[in-house]
Amino acid sequence: MEVSHRMIEIIDKLERKQRNELINKHLSLCIKYLNDNHISLGIVKPLLIKAYFEDRDEHNIKIHTTLFSNTLFRTMDDYEKETNLLFCYLLNLR
Repeated sequence: MEVSHRMIEIIDKLERKQRNELINKHLSLCIKYLNDNHISLGIVKPLLIKAYFEDRDEHNIKIHTTLFSNTLFRTMDDYEKETNLLFCYLLNLR
């Protein structure tokens, strides 16, 4: 038995065919379809993905620490640029 996280225990694995069936069952045309139908788990299969950066309207650079460590880190709101993804989806998934 494999433990991947303190609270998650892996008890079995799916065969490749079962994994593909599970993924195909959750493929959707677009995010709007998922939202409109109140579907909480879905996968949009993009045809094209374009990543680009935009200037953030407001940003406050703050360095954060965790409760249990003095390791410093930033959150996504602390950067001047924000990452955006533009994608178009397949019209016929099946």
